[in-house]
Amino acid sequence: MPADIEGPGGLWWLVFLNPGLLVVILGVFLLLALVAGIAGLVIYRRARRDARIPPVLLLLQLQAAPPGPRREVLRLRLRLQRGLLRARRAIAASATEGRAAGDLAGLLERAERAAAVIDRDLRIGPPDDRAALRDWAQRARARVAAFEDVTDRLAGSASVTLAGEADATLGDLRTDADRELLSLTAGVEALEGIDGRRLAVSGEDPSGELVARKR
Repeated sequence: MPADIEGPGGLWWLVFLNPGLLVVILGVFLLLALVAGIAGLVIYRRARRDARIPPVLLLLQLQAAPPGPRREVLRLRLRLQRGLLRARRAIAASATEGRAAGDLAGLLERAERAAAVIDRDLRIGPPDDRAALRDWAQRARARVAAFEDVTDRLAGSASVTLAGEADATLGDLRTDADRELLSLTAGVEALEGIDGRRLAVSGEDPSGELVARKR
């Protein structure tokens, strides 16, 4: 055995690796790398096609994108999806409590369709001409801002519904607490009256001393 592979710190274990085993190990690593690459490609293509991808995926794409028009597109798409997600959560919370007001569910469906249209236009991408790019960016920002205003109003309407329920609950609790306080106060006063009459009959003052002893 060569000297450079002897000893506990050497490469003696390479003796047990024949060429066939090395080929198998290399093939396994290549297969794992290929599977990971295909999975990443599928996720990436799905993210580009799907207008309803989670904001976290758009955020990852935004962080990886270099400065330029593509980064601006991803930023606008992220704002679009965050606004839609905020409205979805608020309306879902109000529906869970059985307090969905008006036609919030129908309005949310319309907002989702509008978001799909805006997102599709954003995914088409900006033009190459600088002047046209400036106009496109202004229109895209204004459209996304208007959509955010709509989703904020939807989320606000759902929140008002939940807040009204919370206010009613707090009002009931306050009334019950006041009623309990009055009952406790009346009970304490009644006990004090009973103790006072007992002390008067026994001739004791509140400190436990006899009234006759003070005389």
